[in-house]
Amino acid sequence: MKNQLIIKDLSYLQQTHGSNLVIAGNAFAETATFTATGTGYALAGATGLAMGQLTYTNAQTQAKVIYCSGFTVSTADALATAYASSGSQIASSSTLNTSTSFSFNSSSNFKTSIGS
Repeated sequence: MKNQLIIKDLSYLQQTHGSNLVIAGNAFAETATFTATGTGYALAGATGLAMGQLTYTNAQTQAKVIYCSGFTVSTADALATAYASSGSQIASSSTLNTSTSFSFNSSSNFKTSIGS
């Protein structure tokens, strides 16, 4: 017996991105993140910008692909934070993005792929 399920036209699934911009007088903070996953790949990017008398930025990314027998999981995480202060003015921004993709292939011609 042969089973076949093919899901290949998932045009509504796409990369995700986010950004935040905060301006408070002379304090400025902006963050941006980007993630994308698919069968066999994972991408993640993060950036933070802060301008003021006292500033702090942090960007963290993790992208991984796990291959098992006939099964692939791709994950991407991106986190960006930014903080700025000038006198009594404070600007703070944070952005988080996550993407996950699953792909399953078997020798019985069963194939499916879900995720973005």
